Amino acid sequence: MTSTSSTAAQLNQILSSEDFTVSCYLNKALSETSNADEEEDILTELALQLQVQTQACHDEIGRYMVEVSAMIPRLQADVGRIGLGLNGMKEDAMSLIGRDSASYDGKEGSSSIDLVEATDDQTDELETLSALSALSENLQAVRSILEAASSWDGTVTLMNDLLGSVQPTTTEHAASLAEAVDALTKLEYGAEALSGTPGSEDRQIAISEFRTKIEVLLKPMLLNALKLQSAGNAVRVVGPLQQCVSMYKSLNKLDALKDEYVKARPAAIHKLWFAFSPPGKAHPISEDVSMEGKPTFVEWLPTWFDSCLNLLAEEKRRSTAVFGAEESPKVTAKVLRECFRPLLSSFTARLMSSANSNSATFSLDIISTTYKATLAFLSLAHDQVLGAGLEMIVDIFSVVASPFVPIIQDLVKREVEHSYADFARLENATKKTEEIFATSSSIQKTVDHLSLLCADIFPLAKGSLARFEVFNCGCKAAATIANIDSRIGNHIAELSFAISTLSLSMTNEVNKAADKFDEQDVQGALELLKMAGLFVNDLQSFGVYTQERLRSLLAGLDASITLEREGAPDSLSTGEVGVLIARKTFREDSEVHSADLNGMCSVGPNHFHKENFPVSYQAGQKLASACRMFVFDLCYAVPRKWLASMSTLPEWTEKDDGNTDIMSSYSILPQSYITHVGEHILALVQALEPFASVESSLTLSKEAMQNMNSVAIEPWRELASLIGCVQGEDDDVIDFLMEGKSLPDFVTISDFEEDEDEDEEDMDESHRFCNEWLGVISSAVTGRILERMLKIQALSTKGRNHLVTDINYIENVFSALGVSGHPHPLLGHFSTILTLNTDDLNDVLSKRSDLGYRGKMDGALVSAEIRIAKMRNVTL
Repeated sequence: MTSTSSTAAQLNQILSSEDFTVSCYLNKALSETSNADEEEDILTELALQLQVQTQACHDEIGRYMVEVSAMIPRLQADVGRIGLGLNGMKEDAMSLIGRDSASYDGKEGSSSIDLVEATDDQTDELETLSALSALSENLQAVRSILEAASSWDGTVTLMNDLLGSVQPTTTEHAASLAEAVDALTKLEYGAEALSGTPGSEDRQIAISEFRTKIEVLLKPMLLNALKLQSAGNAVRVVGPLQQCVSMYKSLNKLDALKDEYVKARPAAIHKLWFAFSPPGKAHPISEDVSMEGKPTFVEWLPTWFDSCLNLLAEEKRRSTAVFGAEESPKVTAKVLRECFRPLLSSFTARLMSSANSNSATFSLDIISTTYKATLAFLSLAHDQVLGAGLEMIVDIFSVVASPFVPIIQDLVKREVEHSYADFARLENATKKTEEIFATSSSIQKTVDHLSLLCADIFPLAKGSLARFEVFNCGCKAAATIANIDSRIGNHIAELSFAISTLSLSMTNEVNKAADKFDEQDVQGALELLKMAGLFVNDLQSFGVYTQERLRSLLAGLDASITLEREGAPDSLSTGEVGVLIARKTFREDSEVHSADLNGMCSVGPNHFHKENFPVSYQAGQKLASACRMFVFDLCYAVPRKWLASMSTLPEWTEKDDGNTDIMSSYSILPQSYITHVGEHILALVQALEPFASVESSLTLSKEAMQNMNSVAIEPWRELASLIGCVQGEDDDVIDFLMEGKSLPDFVTISDFEEDEDEDEEDMDESHRFCNEWLGVISSAVTGRILERMLKIQALSTKGRNHLVTDINYIENVFSALGVSGHPHPLLGHFSTILTLNTDDLNDVLSKRSDLGYRGKMDGALVSAEIRIAKMRNVTL
């Protein structure tokens, strides 16, 4: 018996020990057993004893809790009374301190010792008040701990009962769930009050488990409330949802509710999106593939945007009722993002499909139209999300516009793809020019064809610029402008090449061109000058237009930067939305884009095309040169044919008739080759006048008539090379030779008398135009006659007379034209050399040698004179 009592005492000691373990307890209880049956009896007895002890503990705890619960109201009343007393004492003390201080300050003869003693008394009083205040706070803490401890088990039991019966799809059980949320809040408050006391970890685990259960039970209730939103009954919709908001807010899980809410709201919008089927594709439900009456994606999209706007307007009102006016803009903005987030890949696929549906090439216009509709939608949507903050709004706008981001980033590449078909069409049409020229009966048809091709380029360029405004809004302007410049320049270069090919064909088939020559063809060819001048004007006008658009984009870009600094505005236009998206897309310093635009806009309007479209400008100059050359080759075709064989005519070596008198040459008539040339030049006047009589034609062609002498330079270059005054292509010396300048004195003084030029200032534009063309044709004829004359191998006396007669004839033709600078002084000079007898010619050449040569030109012309002497077989 004593052994059994001792064992029981030891077991009770182990139970009350802080180092209690189950294994220790069981080992001690079974230490005196000898078989399994005995162990089972002992374990049964221990279980009964532990159950009795546990019940006794619970009863004792219950009694303590009853006593504590009875004490709490008394303690609360005592704490309240103590608090009131302390506040009164504090006020009395402050009053006493103020009065005593004043009395010490005003009392005459009061000592500093008295003041110190009074201050010490006040310090003691303040310390007492501080201790009482701390006592009040401690009592309040004790009260909260006792309240939490007394209510914990009851609240836990209530939670289990509430959560065990909750079915949140019914109104009654939803109320029970709301009560459970309030109880959980009470538990969390109690756990916080009991922090630091034994069992704190267990309380946190219990709270976590209850929270998880509540969240699981709340989810169906939330989904049901969200489902009721689509019923259209406002009372049914808002009520349950507001209950959910209240409970989620108590649980500090309002963000999770918002996420579920935002995901559920656009369900009808998503359904509407996937219900659409483009023409020619089966409907997801009906499998109808008919084309009739079905809108395309681009036509349908604005109606879907309208549905989204209606949803946002409704959402703004509803979220205000559910979440409050402060949170409403942010929730509405998230709903806007959710409308598009699951659809972005589908949006991109439909967009690209639409862009490639109408032709074999990529159509950027379709995407541009769709993007403009999207920007317009976002501009209107901004009114519904106003207040969400500019940063959030821009992020959401970027998400909505993300299907267009690849286009914005690679706009130049996409432009090339888009315009491929148009430029291929222009290229193929340009290649047909030579065929049209060869098969048509007149040049006019060829000119009309080229004029249309030249004019077609600017609508394409303006379209490219317009798309740049829509997509990039001023960002990456240099790349786009360079691309436009390159496309214009390449097209015009192809036209120039086509025209040059036509000129080359006329040069190679000189007899055919001369035989087919017609005055109407001259007027048609002159239209090419008009075309070239029109291109120069159009390029300048396009430059002015481009600069105006870039200035507008610069203003928008600067305004967007200012807007970002100042905050969200009350409204955003379509252009402002586009700028925000473009800046967000490139993620670069916007000031870099502004600097690029500033550089382009700082150029004068009339020089913008030269600075920013250099390739196009140079191509325009080459086009004008090709057109001038074509007109020249046409007008010069007859002289080119008849002068080609001049140096080999048999008349130059015709036998003499014994008459050496040079005066006998006056009875000789000009030969047919020179009369054909002279008559052609005179006929050109009538061919040029109809075109010159139209003021608009003159104005445009003037732009293409710069550096006119260049078209007639080839015969003079060959002449200069023949007489040795230049080596290679010294165009300055050749120009002097063409214009009769810097010639030796023996030419200009002894042999040439300058006629008074007609006052060009008084000449009208029509007259000046004709004279310019007659001048260059006459110059080319003169150069070719001189070059061919010096290539004659031998001259008989009769042949010399023929040549002098021919030169005199052509000089008379030039004089009849009245063109400034004609006849050229070298014609008269060489004619004089031809007429000199042998002795006089030797004297002249001897004097030239004695005087010496001032330069290469002098020596070259003396060499020409010697060449003529040798042709005459004169012994020097």
